Amino acid sequence: MDTLRNVARGSVKTWLRAVRLPLSVAERVTGRDGDAGWAPSVVYDAFASQVKGMTGLVLRDDDLMTESRLHQTKVEKVREAKQAEALAEIRRAEADQRMRREKAELEREKAEIAQRAEERTEQLEQQKQRAKASTRTAAAKREQSARQKAEARTKAAQARREAARPAEVEDELRAVRTAEQAVAAKSKVARIDQALEANKARRRSNGS
Repeated sequence: MDTLRNVARGSVKTWLRAVRLPLSVAERVTGRDGDAGWAPSVVYDAFASQVKGMTGLVLRDDDLMTESRLHQTKVEKVREAKQAEALAEIRRAEADQRMRREKAELEREKAEIAQRAEERTEQLEQQKQRAKASTRTAAAKREQSARQKAEARTKAAQARREAARPAEVEDELRAVRTAEQAVAAKSKVARIDQALEANKARRRSNGS
């Protein structure tokens, strides 16, 4: 019985190696040699697991059953790895997409901030220009007001001078009249003195 199992086991393994030969050639040609995750290799391992499992079950060959379980475990691990890789790739793609969205959002926010800063700078410049214009206007108004006040003061002084001029003329006329009266009085006194001297001279002439 053991001899039969050994023969059958050897036959199964030989047949499986023959089945796998084209696959081995393809692995070497494509550079997939040793790549347990390559899809054709996974298919072959699953097929070999089933063949060895059924043969081992029929022949009650523990070695074939063990190899069948090993093939099946390998297939499951490879498939789990493939699923993990696929999931990782999906997550990487999602992460890349999320990063692109976040980057685009950051760029948009940066552009908005730059635009607001530029608008704020323009507003400040406009306010500065308006303040300068307001300052110039206020200075011009103050200058105009000062000029008007100065003109008003000049006119008022001129008016006062003009108003005071008749009184000054009157004072001058009174002074002239007083001077004339003084001259007339002096002349009258001189004439009186002359008359007195003449009288004195006549008396002296008569007395002699």
